[in-house]
Amino acid sequence: MRPIEMRSARGQREAAHHLGGETLPNTFPFSFLEALVTITKLADLIIPGSTVGVTLNNLIKKKLIDRSAFFRSGFVSNSADPEVGLQLGDELDKGGKFVTAKFRNRPNDPEQILNDTKDLVVNKFTYGSQSTPVFARGQSYGVTDMAVDLGGDDPLDDIAEFWAEYWLPRQQIVLINVLKGALGASSAAENVYDISGNAGADAVINPKSFLIASNKLGDRSDQIVTVAMHSAFYLQLLLQNLITFLPVAGQGEPIPQYLNKTVIVDDGLPYDAGTGIGTLYLGKRGAVTYQEAGLKTPIEAERQALVNSGQEYSVSRKKYIMHPNGFNWNVNATTVDPTPNNAELATSANWNRVYSAKEVGIIAFKAKAA
Repeated sequence: MRPIEMRSARGQREAAHHLGGETLPNTFPFSFLEALVTITKLADLIIPGSTVGVTLNNLIKKKLIDRSAFFRSGFVSNSADPEVGLQLGDELDKGGKFVTAKFRNRPNDPEQILNDTKDLVVNKFTYGSQSTPVFARGQSYGVTDMAVDLGGDDPLDDIAEFWAEYWLPRQQIVLINVLKGALGASSAAENVYDISGNAGADAVINPKSFLIASNKLGDRSDQIVTVAMHSAFYLQLLLQNLITFLPVAGQGEPIPQYLNKTVIVDDGLPYDAGTGIGTLYLGKRGAVTYQEAGLKTPIEAERQALVNSGQEYSVSRKKYIMHPNGFNWNVNATTVDPTPNNAELATSANWNRVYSAKEVGIIAFKAKAA
């Protein structure tokens, strides 16, 4: 077998940044990744602590990123804000319940008028920091030989496919709860546009109100590339012929757009069917930073030949961050477990904005679907 190229976690992130890619780099021979997909015996495939298990976990990460609409649109990225991304990634590898990145505030002092009788005043740089919680999560599934033999289906047959399909909606739920909490913070009021309490049609989403919401970013509103919405909003916009479709060469389905913004439809987004009120999230490219840490044993399996006439199970573990750039997590927040659950992520008191409203690049737009 050809040797496997191994890189440190930071090395992989830097490679992605220099290549300008939006996905995690493939640091293993592609032919080897392809071969992994065809291997179906868990006990033979995954050896705890082996490079094969690490390679399989990288394949799962690649599948997740390739399939996530939030990644494909650019809303979530591991390289769009390289300085923040590398800092958070480095801290993530060191361990801990949260990680922190420092940033330099943008100079905003007015220029000085040159005068040969006056000295220029030297101004100082100011700095801030933003912290984000670490998500440490895992899951395990198993199946008996009898269930496979009599049922005719082995759910763990393609283990990379199985875990990619499992983690994709789980990570999107995490992201949605992070957005709920961060944009719900009192310090984020400038990044919220709410028309849901208006009378009649004035409470319903329309092109005018959408543009006004986008303009919360002022002269940076043109940086918004994505809008994430519940399917109830998407249906109403479809019925009004306001959704256009952008064909993409080499891809399957065309990309839905609303006013030239890529549309992401997810029914996990806030929506009350009784009132018809929901929240859409508008975001610029790289509004959210994603980094995943290496684990001692990210994925493993075990076969027990004598139990239940033969059974096997697989365990998958993940440790990652999904950070809304420009927001700070309260490191003293009370959590039930060592790392926060989804309800705690959605608690607005646990977040505050540390960038200016324009620099954050995310807008929460609250309206009625119809």
